[in-house]
Amino acid sequence: TAEVMTMLPGKFDHFDQGGFGIDPRDADTPDNWVPRHPSLIRLTGRHPFNVEPPLTMLMDAGMITPPALHIVRDHGAVPKLDWDTHSFTISGMVG
Repeated sequence: TAEVMTMLPGKFDHFDQGGFGIDPRDADTPDNWVPRHPSLIRLTGRHPFNVEPPLTMLMDAGMITPPALHIVRDHGAVPKLDWDTHSFTISGMVG
């Protein structure tokens, strides 16, 4: 959450998406709210959004891939979640 990020300054710098905007190709899709890195290679056209970064960008990034360059495989729309209120539960045999 945003609260955790402020408690640990510098620890979450790799979550910066780079301020990229909405790709015009996403304008009339369910993902028209998700910013995209302009260099991602689209594998499926428009929707669902399936992309990968150019190999040279991954190599330049080093051992930790920036979130804006992650490989994306979707089978539908990206869910809209509110970081301040979203939660999940892990149950079962966890230890």
